[in-house]
Amino acid sequence: MAKKWTDEQLKAIDTKNRNILVSAAAGSGKTAVLVERIINMITGENSTDIDRLVVVTFTKAAAAEMKARIRNRLDDMLDNNEADTNLLKQIALINNAHITTIDSFCLWIIKNHFSEIELDPGFRAADNGEITLLENDVMQELLEDYYTEADEDFINLVEAYGTGRNDQNIEELIKKIYNLARSNPWPSEWYKETLDMYEAPDNSNNRAIADLYESIINSLSDYCRKYEYMIELCQHVDGPVSYLDAINSDYMNIKRILEAPDFDDLSVRIRKTVFDRLSNKKMPDAREDLKEYVKNERNNFKKYINSLISGVFTADIDTLMEDVKANAPMIAMMVKLADDFAQRMSEQKKDRGIIDFNDMEHLALDILVKNNAGIIEYTRTADELAESFDERHCISLKSLRGNVEVNTFIVATEDIPVYRNKNLNEDYAGEVKNICKGFILAQGSEFDLNIPRKFTDFKEQNNPFVSVVPVHDDALKTMKVDLDKPKIVIMVPEKVSINYGVAQQTHQMRTVLYSMFVVPALYQGLLRLKRTNDVDLGTMEDQLWVQSLEDLLKTNFKKTVDDIRETSEEDLYELAQQLMDSPLPEASNYLVSRGDEE
Repeated sequence: MAKKWTDEQLKAIDTKNRNILVSAAAGSGKTAVLVERIINMITGENSTDIDRLVVVTFTKAAAAEMKARIRNRLDDMLDNNEADTNLLKQIALINNAHITTIDSFCLWIIKNHFSEIELDPGFRAADNGEITLLENDVMQELLEDYYTEADEDFINLVEAYGTGRNDQNIEELIKKIYNLARSNPWPSEWYKETLDMYEAPDNSNNRAIADLYESIINSLSDYCRKYEYMIELCQHVDGPVSYLDAINSDYMNIKRILEAPDFDDLSVRIRKTVFDRLSNKKMPDAREDLKEYVKNERNNFKKYINSLISGVFTADIDTLMEDVKANAPMIAMMVKLADDFAQRMSEQKKDRGIIDFNDMEHLALDILVKNNAGIIEYTRTADELAESFDERHCISLKSLRGNVEVNTFIVATEDIPVYRNKNLNEDYAGEVKNICKGFILAQGSEFDLNIPRKFTDFKEQNNPFVSVVPVHDDALKTMKVDLDKPKIVIMVPEKVSINYGVAQQTHQMRTVLYSMFVVPALYQGLLRLKRTNDVDLGTMEDQLWVQSLEDLLKTNFKKTVDDIRETSEEDLYELAQQLMDSPLPEASNYLVSRGDEE
């Protein structure tokens, strides 16, 4: 008897050519869904072999269960169709399939490519107990050396965080930082970046403050998407429609806060946030689960805002900078100790020919990826491994920019036994061939495909150039531009700002807004760069939009900011339009079409 799937389960099983996330409670059938999805991939239309899939689980037990379920499912299918050679093939291949934990998969990569990272081929994976003992020995040696040196910053750290009886607090602190660094792909760079955050803390563009600003903006962006979903729920026939006014008000608050150009303004906007009360009006047709969902999500957002007000924005930027500066020496010493501890652990493990589970991930990453001064490049090994597995996801054109080299192929979509073709090369004419599915039958010549940037890129990147902010001044009737902020700030009357936030939700209206607001403001920025005597990016760190502009000019126009000085003012206005993908034609067509509709 065939298993009955829910609509949601069928969607997870059948959705192809994209990444998917399945989130459900324990016992709801996630494993069964994944098994069925794999079965469809290896037995359905355009099927692949199971050893060309990578299935990663959290535990070895889960991997074993997954493999057993797939084998049982194939066995059941074979009982109903004993002549199916593909089923027999998949059953034979399942023992070699990569259905495993992430650690085991990384270990497989390392064992097959250990020479590429200068690892002793006789290495072994150490257990947690062995690693713990080694960490304790290395820690004692580390602290003894620093006590001997009697470094002033180290002594101050011990006096501030030590208990006076032992160094347990200091040891725990070092291990926390050490483990935190190892959760990053390149720990050594993380140590350096952390130290940089506390250097020159003299303005709101300090790295620590900038990262905090970015973190809050990202969190608010997530809440923005949640509220868009909540608005949809409230508008359902069985949704809590009476909540819609309060939810819309919250949504506009989030949009207003997201327009904050810097940390100071972000603080002001968050502290001014006011929440309307949810309506008490009875909603007999509304589902209780939808009402509870909306209320809970709204309460979570309110708690988040209140936590920022009480925990982050309790002081002005200058006071925060004083705290950062005061803690900088101790932070630097903590990071130095953790980095030193990491290096000593690495040396000890290398001498013993052992690795731990965290090492497996980093060593596998070193085999697959190289980080050359911030430029991430895949290795030849990574390319070869990628060819060993089927990639089931299509590449979206919006993720590609610039010139792309393209080759065309004719590929066999099915097995063709006993194939003959009189048009073959005379050396092979009349010869019988067996063509397997996937064989490349012909290859075209290489050509270049130019893929321009799309407007959606700017939406996803939260526009790297400009930010529209409201001005609470009834007398203001025009647009003003401030070029001295991290982004180009377009100041408009408050009502205009609200309308701007609503209008930019659609692609067509964004083209109109870019033509009206962004292009003229960007032109002013280009004029500023042309007319200044110093366009050295190193002297303009506060204006982050200049760096964004530099990156875009290099990528799409093979120019730099310095080239702007040699560009005429007339050509600069054209460049400003090109930087925003020349929105005027599409904007005008949209406005005309709207006029015709009315």
